[in-house]
Amino acid sequence: QAADAVFALDGPGVAGPVETDLGPALIRVNGILSAQETSFDEAREGLKDEFADGAARRQVREQIEPVDDLLAGCATQEELAADTRMQLGTIVLGEQNDEPIAGYQEFRAAADAAATGDFPEIIQLEDGGIVALRLDQIVPPALQPFDEVRVEVIAAWESAETAKALRAQAEALQAEIEGGADLLTATPAPVAVTDTLRDAFIEDTPGEMVTAVFDMAPGDMTVIGDDSGAFLVRLDAVNPPDLDDPEAAVIREGFAEQTAQGYAQDMIDAFTRSIEGQAGISLDQSAISAVNAQFP
Repeated sequence: QAADAVFALDGPGVAGPVETDLGPALIRVNGILSAQETSFDEAREGLKDEFADGAARRQVREQIEPVDDLLAGCATQEELAADTRMQLGTIVLGEQNDEPIAGYQEFRAAADAAATGDFPEIIQLEDGGIVALRLDQIVPPALQPFDEVRVEVIAAWESAETAKALRAQAEALQAEIEGGADLLTATPAPVAVTDTLRDAFIEDTPGEMVTAVFDMAPGDMTVIGDDSGAFLVRLDAVNPPDLDDPEAAVIREGFAEQTAQGYAQDMIDAFTRSIEGQAGISLDQSAISAVNAQFP
C-alpha cells in the first residue's frame, strides 16, 4: 500500500503518512540502490546449487514422517539404520569434540537434555538434516593416568610457576615505584602506549589489558597478568575524544543506526503484545520459525 509513496522519492527522505497493515505510518528511506542484473549464464551454477540444496532438503523432509512412525513403533536406532537411509553412529560427547555431528547446536542441546531410557524423537538440524539420538550412558569424569599425561602436567606446572614468579616480580617493582623509584629507569625498560581506544587490542598483552586500564584513573598503577606473563601498568592520562575525527563519525553513525534498529524492534514487540492482548491470543515464535524453515 505504501509502495507508490515510497518509490516516488528520488532520494533519501520520509514518505507518508501512508496506510499500512500496522495503521498510518511514516516511512524513512535511507538510500536508493541501483538495480543490478545478472545473466542466466552467470547465475547458472549458483541456481543449480540452490536447486540441489532445496531438492535435498525436500527429500529429507519426506523421510521425517516414516521415521517418526518407526520410532512410534518402538524401532531402535539399529533398526532405523537397517530400514531407512539414516546412518548409525556412536559419539562420546564432551565439551571438545571435532566430530561433524557435534557441531550442530540442535544436537548438543538435545543430547544435554536427554536421559537414559528417553523415547527418541526426530531432531531437525539447521542445514536440513535429521537425527534421532539415544543416550546409552553418562560417563563420569575420571582422572587420566599420570604416566599418560606426564609431559602435559610438567609443561602446565612450569607455565603456572613461571606466571606466578613473573607476577611476583611485577608486584615487587610496583612496590619500589610506589616507594619513590622512577618507573622510566626501571628494568625492564617501560614501553609507552598512546592514543589507545576502548576497543583496541595491544599485541602480546592479556586480552583484558585495555578494559582494565579504562577502569583506572590517571596516576593509578596495577599488575595485570595471565598465563603468558605479568605487566605493571600505569595510566598517565585520559584524553577526551576528538569528535571531528572520521573514525569517531563512523562510530557515532553506527551507534545511531544500532539504536534506531533497537527502537524499531521494540515498537514491533510492543505492537505484537498489544495485538495479542486485544485478540486474546499468544504467538509461539519458535513454532512460527520452525514452520517457516520448512518452506524451500
